[in-house]
Amino acid sequence: MVKTILERFNSKVNKTDSCWLWTGALNHAGYGWFNTSSSRPAKPDRASRVAYKLFVGEIPKKLHVLHKCDVRHCVNPDHLFLGTHLENMEDMVNKNRNAKGEKASYSKLTESQVMEIKNSTEKQTIIAKKYGICQQSVSLIKRGINWKHLNHF
Repeated sequence: MVKTILERFNSKVNKTDSCWLWTGALNHAGYGWFNTSSSRPAKPDRASRVAYKLFVGEIPKKLHVLHKCDVRHCVNPDHLFLGTHLENMEDMVNKNRNAKGEKASYSKLTESQVMEIKNSTEKQTIIAKKYGICQQSVSLIKRGINWKHLNHF
């Protein structure tokens, strides 16, 4: 017997009192992936997008599926809503989910190193050489422009 997309999808969902947790494949960021096609090559899509299409309706072009609950592998249609890329980015920042500090992939410094830089009385050029960064980066740290989340320390 061939299962429908809905049957296959539901077989990978653990429904709790609030979130519907995706138990299938996850991508590197923790979002669920589901292959809606039985043909090869596979055409996987985010499980949250598939859930939205199955239970709510079509997703207009250029719109993203966002989470109210902020559980990346949640596919509960009551927790999903549509937004533009900009709205998705604003939602991420408003909920403090953006990578910052040493969690940012491009970061060369740890938080403890940044605190050492902030508290250092050495010349900025010397500090820069010590940490393998440019003098401008030292200046931005000392002025509280970069690593803002550490300004309250």
